[in-house]
Amino acid sequence: IQKIISNTLDFAKVVPAEHEIVNIYDVVEKSIALCKVHKKSKNIDFIFTHQMQNLPVTGNYSQLEQVFVNLITNSIQAISDKIRGIVEVKILKKLESGCEITLSDNGCGISAENLNSIFDPFFTTKGANEGTGLGLSICQAIILQHNGTILCESEVGKGTKFIINLPCMEE
Repeated sequence: IQKIISNTLDFAKVVPAEHEIVNIYDVVEKSIALCKVHKKSKNIDFIFTHQMQNLPVTGNYSQLEQVFVNLITNSIQAISDKIRGIVEVKILKKLESGCEITLSDNGCGISAENLNSIFDPFFTTKGANEGTGLGLSICQAIILQHNGTILCESEVGKGTKFIINLPCMEE
């Protein structure tokens, strides 16, 4: 048991990675493309809107991609097969030094009682063999390492919205 817990904790650690100039538009666009091939995404419309295609941030491409793939995958999983799903991603330039990326869906939503725990390691509302409860805590750790913030708004039966703010460089 101790070895399993140790290995799981090692997996959950976000290792600091090399940072370089990354175009957040490219990261998000590729993440959406990767997730569209998900077999359940056939009944889901993906909407991607942006103010500009060149929003450079200092970061790690792979880690940022991991964040967006995880969030989009969670959105796909939260959408019932019985409805036409919508996953919408928006990139907005905010003020002089930042960008805001929102990712919203019309899935089942997260209850108010669970909303405060979603970024806690090992917290999950998914059934057995469906999730480890590490995805959102890793996403939060990566965004914090990129000097950003991640917030979640959700309502049961209406969907979920993640709001990520990252510092941007001048073009």
